[in-house]
Amino acid sequence: MHEKRTFILLLVGLCFLVYTNSLHGLFVSDDIPTIAKNPEIADWQKLLWNPTGLLNSLNYHIGKFNPFVYHLTNVILHAIACILAFFFLGLFFKTETAFLGAALYAVHPIHTEAVSWISGRGHLILGLFMFALYLLYQHKEKGFIYYLLSLLGFFYIALKSLSLNLFFPFLLVLSDITFGKWRKNWKLWLPFFVVIGLAVFLGRVMISSRVVSVAKEIGLAGDIWNPKNWTNPIYNMAYSFFEHLVLLLWPAKLTLYHEPPVITRILLNWELLGLAVLFFASFLFFLRKAKEIFFALGLYVIFLSPTYSPVMVSWLVAERYAYFPSIAYSILLCFLYERYVKPVTYPKNTRLSAKDAEEIKLVGIRRNRGLSVFIILIAIYSVRTVIRNEDWKTPGRLWRATTEVSFNSPRAHNNMGDAYAQEGNMQGAINEFKKSVELKPDYADAYHNLANIYQFVGNLEEAIVNYQKAIHFNPELFESRYNLGVIYLNSGQINQAIEQFEKAIKIRPDNTDARYGLKVALEKQNAK
Repeated sequence: MHEKRTFILLLVGLCFLVYTNSLHGLFVSDDIPTIAKNPEIADWQKLLWNPTGLLNSLNYHIGKFNPFVYHLTNVILHAIACILAFFFLGLFFKTETAFLGAALYAVHPIHTEAVSWISGRGHLILGLFMFALYLLYQHKEKGFIYYLLSLLGFFYIALKSLSLNLFFPFLLVLSDITFGKWRKNWKLWLPFFVVIGLAVFLGRVMISSRVVSVAKEIGLAGDIWNPKNWTNPIYNMAYSFFEHLVLLLWPAKLTLYHEPPVITRILLNWELLGLAVLFFASFLFFLRKAKEIFFALGLYVIFLSPTYSPVMVSWLVAERYAYFPSIAYSILLCFLYERYVKPVTYPKNTRLSAKDAEEIKLVGIRRNRGLSVFIILIAIYSVRTVIRNEDWKTPGRLWRATTEVSFNSPRAHNNMGDAYAQEGNMQGAINEFKKSVELKPDYADAYHNLANIYQFVGNLEEAIVNYQKAIHFNPELFESRYNLGVIYLNSGQINQAIEQFEKAIKIRPDNTDARYGLKVALEKQNAK
């Protein structure tokens, strides 16, 4: 027990060591609308069934809009998740091995998106719950209360958090099948699947709106519910599987936007072949000879499965998606470490021969080599994590880093333009917005932002042209219609101003600014 306490303290220290430089970051990206400009953030009672929103609200009541409080909460959540990961790995490996795997999990750079970005905390909470619920389920033999707590905990997160949480029952099925407990436990799965059915039924509107939201984010055109516009889930699976795997093994190109490149048929065929070989090996070899690896592969595949969907319910690749499934990487390395070291044991009071002594010496050498590999990996990943944390400190740093890696991402250039505008670099903003629409000619938001800058610098002719383009590609863009109405009103084009204000009011009937603009325009028209 003393050894475990020491390891737990080391894990907590490691988490704070690599994430200390993230604590003084600002609000970036989605943090701004969900926290800094969220009028409901103070009303925690409305968020009791939303763990992420509830935590944001509690942070607000502690520190208002001080980002430090939110960042500190994320690091604490990560530390708790790493402690649970230690006990999770301890179900399969010796204490020392489990600690090494948990330490690797604690410092892995792929987790920076979930930890250093406040809006990534939903995936921290997911990981924390998955570890906790699995541990409770595995302790059910000690008393029914453990099983009941795991079921109630799943019920809490499932009903209002329609996300990867819903895949927890599949993890139980995988675990019981892998380790030969399914005959005894299959009835215990049923309540979890009932909760899934209830959650999907009650949240069907939320699921539909999520699909529409993702389609809008990634710029999909056409009827997203038309099967002709669906993607191939097998291809999606191959691409997602290997892209996330590359990020786990070599986290060099970390970015918020992993824009899918043009995938050649040759590359796709190789990925499909690799996937087929892995699945074939899993059933023929791993399930019999290396159950932990089979379990790790299954966990990894299950919790990335939303990215395989033919209807886009998520991005194809995102580092935060790997927060929980990345534990598969730790399981793999822990398994290889124990197989490589493979200590020998002898009955008490056994007289050892020279050969036995040599074997014990070799075990010590192998252990030192294995420890060296883990220590080197932990050190390299720690440095990469600290460096990546710097990118998340300010909007300017984040989008500069993103455009360097995802230079073909229209969203990255659009956000970089916003950052330049906030810094007062208007020409830089114009260049970035132009680059964004060059990459995506139908990108309404980028045209709108470009028009805003032109309006700010007094180039009203270009502002009108770009507001019109924004409206052409997104007729429901309220801000473009309103701003265009203001320009027309100030330039004496009253009829055009009335038209834009009326259309803006149809989009947002309760907007007082648009109604006031229409009132002024009508008064000027009547005064003629």
